[in-house]
Amino acid sequence: MEIKCVSMNDQQVSDSEFHLRYLQSRLDKLSVASHLNAQQIDVYKKILNLAKSAKSYEHYLELLGDSADFFPVAQAEQMDRFRSLEEFYNSIPLKEYVESHHKKHKIAEDCKSYADIATKLPQGYGAGFQIEEGAKERLNSAMSLLTYMIHFSCLADAKEKRDMFSVIRSEFAKIQKYDPDFTFASLEKRPYNLVHPFDSVKLKQLQKIYEENL
Repeated sequence: MEIKCVSMNDQQVSDSEFHLRYLQSRLDKLSVASHLNAQQIDVYKKILNLAKSAKSYEHYLELLGDSADFFPVAQAEQMDRFRSLEEFYNSIPLKEYVESHHKKHKIAEDCKSYADIATKLPQGYGAGFQIEEGAKERLNSAMSLLTYMIHFSCLADAKEKRDMFSVIRSEFAKIQKYDPDFTFASLEKRPYNLVHPFDSVKLKQLQKIYEENL
């Protein structure tokens, strides 16, 4: 691209050279964590190659076509973000958050303009929050369940124990509403073991008490 020169740090640097440096610097920065920025890296590589091959600014815009507004960069940023979050929650695992961020990634992938990003993604956030609520509910109930079990194990009065166990059964049912395969033993596994401080020995003691009172 043959474009006018501007002064920068006492050196004459053409607008085209400055733009190429900018694109390369963005690519270098993203490449530091390439596994998190795959979509953006791909987009910047394509744009950088077009910029290098362009004979003029007008030719550059022509090569960019509909991408001249750099929308693919904004889209790629959103796609990378949601894909990374999806992978993170899958490693825990929290299936509701995995599903939520998978849906957000798909919405970002289907966006065709900045207007889509501004309108469709917020709608996806709302739907995602509803999905994620299930994870919050079952993890909160798991913590409540264990708290009530500790309290139950300290009770002596028979009526108080019956009343407390009824509450415990209720919390158990809340968890199974979102996780039908949940059992007391599930508390030793992810994601449940991330929200309580009890080791395997203590959990087995509480499980025995629970099963004896079913």
